[in-house]
Amino acid sequence: MSSDGEKIAPASERGSTIKRLPRFTCIFAAVTVVGWIGGDLLTYPLPEAANWLGLIGWIGAIIAMPWLVVCAFLPKPRSAPLLLATLVIIQTVRMIDAQLDGGLIGVGFRIHASPIEQYIAKCHMFDFVDNGEKHAIGFCETTVFEMGFPSTPASLSIIYDPTGGFLKPEAQRSPEWKQALDRFKEYSGAWGPPEVRRRFGDFYLVLFAN
Repeated sequence: MSSDGEKIAPASERGSTIKRLPRFTCIFAAVTVVGWIGGDLLTYPLPEAANWLGLIGWIGAIIAMPWLVVCAFLPKPRSAPLLLATLVIIQTVRMIDAQLDGGLIGVGFRIHASPIEQYIAKCHMFDFVDNGEKHAIGFCETTVFEMGFPSTPASLSIIYDPTGGFLKPEAQRSPEWKQALDRFKEYSGAWGPPEVRRRFGDFYLVLFAN
C-alpha cells in the first residue's frame, strides 16, 4: 500500500517517454544523421547521392545548433534530447574521421575500389628507378571542380603510391619520386604543390590546381 499523498504513475504513463518525443524532431534527427554519414560513406561508390546527402547533413547540423539553444529556454524542451544526440553523433563521426585512416570516406573508397587488384590495374602508372630499384606511382581517377573566389579550376585525384613518398617530408623525397610526380602533373594538367590526404593503404587523395 502507498502512503497518504503518494501517487503511483500508471505503467502506460511511465513507458510513454519515447512516445512523447516529437515526431517531426525524430524525422529531422534521423535525416540529418543519415545525411551526414551517407555523405561521407558514399563519396566514391555513389558520388551524386553523396553530394545531396552531405548537403542535407550540413544543413541539418546548422539548424540543430540554434534549435537546441532555443530549447534551453522552453519549459518542456522535448526536442532537446534528440537534437543533442544528433550533434553528439555528428561530432563522434568527425572524431572518427580525424583518427582513422580515411574515416568513413576511406571505408567508402574501399568498397568503391574492391577488388583492389583490379582497381590498381586500371591506374595509369608512372615508373621510376630509385636507388637501383624500380618503383611506380599510379594515377587512378580524378574529379575537376571550381575552387575559391574568384573561382579557379582544381582537381582531386586518387594516386596510388606504394613508396610512401607522400608521407615523407619534402626534404626526404627522392629526386626520382619528384620527377615521377611531375610527369603525373604534365599528364593531368595539374600544377602547384599538392595537398594530400590518405584514403587508405597506399591510396591518397591529392588536391592540385589546374
